[in-house]
Amino acid sequence: LPSTSPLFENILSLQTRMDCGRLHCLGPRAPRRSLPSISFAPKPERPRSPPGRATADRIRIQRALPSTSAIRKTDHLIKVCGVISAEDATLAAERGADLVGMILWPKAGRSVSQETARAIADEARRHGSEAVGVFVDEGAETIASVCDAVGIRYAQLHGDGARQSFAQLPEHLRIIYVVHADRGGTIQTALPEATQRVPDWYLVDSMKGGSGETFDWDALRPPSGSRHGWLLAGGLDHQNVSSAINATRCNGVDVSSGVCDETKLKKDPHKVAAYIRGAQQAFSEYTNES
Repeated sequence: LPSTSPLFENILSLQTRMDCGRLHCLGPRAPRRSLPSISFAPKPERPRSPPGRATADRIRIQRALPSTSAIRKTDHLIKVCGVISAEDATLAAERGADLVGMILWPKAGRSVSQETARAIADEARRHGSEAVGVFVDEGAETIASVCDAVGIRYAQLHGDGARQSFAQLPEHLRIIYVVHADRGGTIQTALPEATQRVPDWYLVDSMKGGSGETFDWDALRPPSGSRHGWLLAGGLDHQNVSSAINATRCNGVDVSSGVCDETKLKKDPHKVAAYIRGAQQAFSEYTNES
């Protein structure tokens, strides 16, 4: 139809009214809403159960213990054992002992209480030494507990029961593993199995520790495989320590009854001083040779 015809104009007017009516029914378009941003709260951590009292006590004690680096920096150790008082610990440490041993096996004649052992350990450290607890037939749990209570990191295993506990002892303890040699210098004590941890030191003593008995140093074949070498004990005193070091080329020496006074318990200041002086000189001489 021509766009100017009346019929075309009527049709166009009707179509316009229909479109407006449909838009009126639908109503105005609502504005688009933006989605709110979503943030996630961090997942709360599950509260940890507090450690048991025994575990907490051990953690506290181990943190309070001095570092093992407190021991004098030396390749050779001089040990005075069988110390029964803080006074004798001071004497040995001031004269130059690296290790001060105290017997914590209650059946020994030179044994000390835990209270005395703490005082000995404190005095030894105050003068640059470290205290060593000597055990004979105690189990691993007892050895660890006593060392923690006394505040020491060095344990000497001197009997079968203590030696059997070696593999179960805490790693923070430094271990001196004692073996016994007969008069001919032949070691009679079984060494730890190869699958076990390695001792820090071996200590070769006579068949009866603390007896003052010697053995054939020239025939001795010391054990190997420890972290820091081995110590010689058995019948040493201020008169023979230099000869013993020269004969065996040991990494350290240990004395007990050889530096006691007439009581057989307390240490004699002159003997202790002479023993340590002789050991230091002998170690110095063969170190310079090498």
